[in-house]
Order: sequence, then C-alpha cells, then structure tokens
Amino acid sequence: MQRPVVLDFVPEFIRTPAGPQMRFQCPAPAGCTWAHWEPTDPGPIGPLNIGDGSSAAISAALTANAEERGRQFQERITKAVAGHVTDAHHEVAWTVGMKQTLPRPSPTYPYPAGHERAKVARFACPRGCDWAVDASTDLGPAYMEAAAPDRIGEVQARMQARANALVEAFWSVVTGAIDAHVAAAHP
Repeated sequence: MQRPVVLDFVPEFIRTPAGPQMRFQCPAPAGCTWAHWEPTDPGPIGPLNIGDGSSAAISAALTANAEERGRQFQERITKAVAGHVTDAHHEVAWTVGMKQTLPRPSPTYPYPAGHERAKVARFACPRGCDWAVDASTDLGPAYMEAAAPDRIGEVQARMQARANALVEAFWSVVTGAIDAHVAAAHP
C-alpha cells in the first residue's frame, strides 16, 4: 500500500543571497527534492486608484491591492505545487489528502505525459473482459487560502475536508461503474 500524500503549503523561511525566500517543499513521498521558491518581499505595490484621496478611499485601495496580491500569490504556489505533484508523482496524486482504508482498483494511464488526456486513468474489468472505464483524475483547480496564525488549523481542516470529499466522490463513481459492469456482464 502506498503512503498517502498530504498536500502541505506551509513554507520554510530561508535567508539567501538574494534575500529572504519561502520554500514550499514537494508534499509527495520522501525523496523528492523539488521545491517552489517565492520571495518574502513581492516588490512594490504598483499604482493605486485612491479615488477622492479620503482615508476611506486610500484604505479601500490598499485593501483591494493586498487582496489581489494575496490571490496571485496563492495561485502561483497552488499551480506550482499541484502541477508538480500531478506531473512528477502521477501514480500517487490521487492519494492527496486521503487516508486509504479500502483497497482501490489499480488504474493504468493510457496517454503519455503532455497529452491532453494525460490525467485520464483507465480501470479494466476485474474479471478480465475487454470492458474498461476511463476517468479523469483532474479533480479541479487546486485551492489555497491565507489565514491568520491562530486560524491556520481551522483553514487546513476545511481544505482537507474538501480534498477528501473530492477524492471520495471520484472513487465512488469509479467503483460504482465497475460494480455495475460486473453485476450486468458477469452475474
């Protein structure tokens, strides 16, 4: 049984000659040295539309800019980590955030990496006939949230529950299709 992969976006903070950096390590099983690096200082904030110049308008402009920069930051990290796990650890990507309790059918991946259907898993009939079901292992865009330090546990729990629900829904569909085929074709 393969060890489940837990997607963990908690960075290490490292001082480098280029300045402080955040390193997001690959969450796959031990041995992968890949990491995504982000500077701790994202640079200047750029031009702001401060409207009439009132303190409320300035505050609203700064808040909107900070929220957008935070969204972009989360999107970069999520894309990088999720893309790496899917591409480099395709065989275990489905286990992200999941505790295995039941044996799962073993898929094959009939399409090569880079193909538009590279994330399609094929599950053969367990009785050996020519029937198979193809299922996309792409469970949607990766998702990440920022949180205050005192709320990190709560946010991680909510995100973990979402990932678990998506994975369980995937396996419910796959095993349901296999069970229906076996019941109909191999009574």
